[in-house]
Amino acid sequence: MCIVVGLDVHVKSKSVYCIMDKETGEVIAKGKFESNYEGFKKALGKILKENPKTEVGLENGTGSYKWASIIQDLGGIGKVYSADEVSSKSRSQRKKCDYRDAEDLCNNMRGGVLTKEIRLPPLKIKYLRSQMKLREMYVRQGVQVQNNTRCIVREYGIKEEFRSLNEERGWEILLSEKMPKVVKEMIEINHRQFIEIKKRLEELEKEISKYDRELKEFEILRSIPGFGDVSTRTMKALIFDINRFDSGKKLVSYLGLSPSSYDSGERVRHGRITKEGNKLGRKVLIEVAQKSSMKWHPLNRVYRRYVVKKGHNKAVVAIAAKLCRIMYRMLKNKEEFSVGKLLIKEPVTKKNAYLINNVSVKTEGKAVKEG
Repeated sequence: MCIVVGLDVHVKSKSVYCIMDKETGEVIAKGKFESNYEGFKKALGKILKENPKTEVGLENGTGSYKWASIIQDLGGIGKVYSADEVSSKSRSQRKKCDYRDAEDLCNNMRGGVLTKEIRLPPLKIKYLRSQMKLREMYVRQGVQVQNNTRCIVREYGIKEEFRSLNEERGWEILLSEKMPKVVKEMIEINHRQFIEIKKRLEELEKEISKYDRELKEFEILRSIPGFGDVSTRTMKALIFDINRFDSGKKLVSYLGLSPSSYDSGERVRHGRITKEGNKLGRKVLIEVAQKSSMKWHPLNRVYRRYVVKKGHNKAVVAIAAKLCRIMYRMLKNKEEFSVGKLLIKEPVTKKNAYLINNVSVKTEGKAVKEG
């Protein structure tokens, strides 16, 4: 017998399941179970054992990874779908019922209606994602402490003879200046916080480095100019399997770097990027793309063409999207970055050449001439 199972999972109350014949659409059984491993095993463990590799569908949520792991442990195949799509393709938006939702999920799985399946990463890659997020939190806190200290320094008119507070030498120079006792105490508190954050960040990076042994095919991304440890590990954690993307455009869309669009009738408009993807991955790629404004970068010519038309910020976002497509092709073909494959052409008109070589670019609040 070929069956499908639909789940409507709840955290605080009992969850609901529906078992349906995949061929006829007949509902075989419905019921409730306690929202834990033992409750699920008691309700569906025997059925999944008798029918191995049964597809069990559920909506995406905070407990999706947990339930997909439980389903896999009991011999089933967990299918996690976008909550928006599941909701939009239910029979009625005004008749909310857990049993109805579970049954609708079964019907939609049978008919192949649900297309937005969420691919969950392996457990090790999930841990890497969490550690990269934690690293980002530590970095943000460190910057916040430094900015807070600079505000105190400027508020009380203390000489800023230190160049940077990112190193211990800068803090030593600052604390050696003459200042009121209460001000020095505030700066010392910030200093202790910064030391603690830096210590934890170093320990965390040692733990993260252990994951370099996982998915070694992603190590070729280090050959892209501007890519380092952080950017390579972030892409590894987010993508983890390049074969789940049909094209480079799909990867661009996944990271939220594709432009929004409105195409209806005679109106066709394109706007800002969608920002629907992972925020950390998008931030890392844009930081890497910022380096394309430097003359040594192989994408500098492309950057300067974009900057003539759209300005610095939009040019950087366009370069980030281009880096997505480059990454996709590198990972698909399993080959390192090559400048010769970029096919970057020189400007063909004198006007273009003049604009590219004399454009004023606003970088960090100052007008800088590129030429």
